[in-house]
Amino acid sequence: MGKLMEKIERKYGKYAIKNLPLYIVICYGFGYFMSLLPIGGQWMNFISLNPYAILHGQVWRLITWVLVPEASNLLFILIVLYFYYSLGHTLEGVWGKFYFNLYIFSGIIFTVIGAFVLFVIFQIFYKDTVSGYNAMMVMAQGADCPFAMGGSYFYAAISPVFSIYYINLSIFLAFALMYPDMKIYLFFVIPIKIKWMGIFEVIILIVDIINAFVQMGTMSGILYSVVIGSSLLNTFIFYLLYRNNLFRRAGSAMRMAKFKRQSRGKTVNIKKHQGDVKSAHKSGGADVVPMYIHKCTICGRTEISDPDMTFRYCSKCSGTHEYCEKHIYDHEHIKE
Repeated sequence: MGKLMEKIERKYGKYAIKNLPLYIVICYGFGYFMSLLPIGGQWMNFISLNPYAILHGQVWRLITWVLVPEASNLLFILIVLYFYYSLGHTLEGVWGKFYFNLYIFSGIIFTVIGAFVLFVIFQIFYKDTVSGYNAMMVMAQGADCPFAMGGSYFYAAISPVFSIYYINLSIFLAFALMYPDMKIYLFFVIPIKIKWMGIFEVIILIVDIINAFVQMGTMSGILYSVVIGSSLLNTFIFYLLYRNNLFRRAGSAMRMAKFKRQSRGKTVNIKKHQGDVKSAHKSGGADVVPMYIHKCTICGRTEISDPDMTFRYCSKCSGTHEYCEKHIYDHEHIKE
């Protein structure tokens, strides 16, 4: 499976969205801002993942539900956004934008599939309950469910449970699996290994599902089981199918970071040397050979000769062999 994905990455990786964590944060922040407006409630009803409404023509909900934020105060939201952006940015740098795109969008797709699975379950096994709830709400409101709510009081009530929160949580769990011994500071003071926080989060999710069954009934238990399970299915699949490939990339990134630390004292300001090169050529003076950090093993390009080029270390080559984006997938692996 890993070799197949590498072939797909070589062919389609150029179409992956760069800096996807930033766009996730922007969506989260925009959704939270809209929820604070006087029309926030109507806005959420209009964009939530409502399978009943989607089947009746409101297809934009297949995408817009990612704007539904987790309800909380502003300070907490800012901390969460910074935290998830940092983790996502690190994973994107280690995995590459193709794998990170695949991870995030598979989580979104699985969540949408989960919503429709839930719709089928409720329509088959709990149809009378759904119809009864809708009839009760029609009597209470004096009218059928409005268009903005998707035409069904029942599915409009449960649809906000699907949100970007679990997609962000999947980023955290993936990071905990990749770097289990990395320490973070809880409340900015208490050092704790991230694997323990990951285990704690999983326990909380399991407890939430159990509480839903015990305290709110079977329908609520099924609801939370499908929502949580489908949204985090990408974490399980990636760890099961691609962990060897992703761990190799993580090891390569660690070697690259070590190499940079060792080379830090030997490097000089790149922009200064670029200016020196231009000045030397203009004045006809002696050649200036600037120091560099990145150099392609195949073609010899550096960030000096090509400032817009992206360089990456190959996870299958022994040692610290770096390649430009044109040769990272087109070279013979070096075994030392």
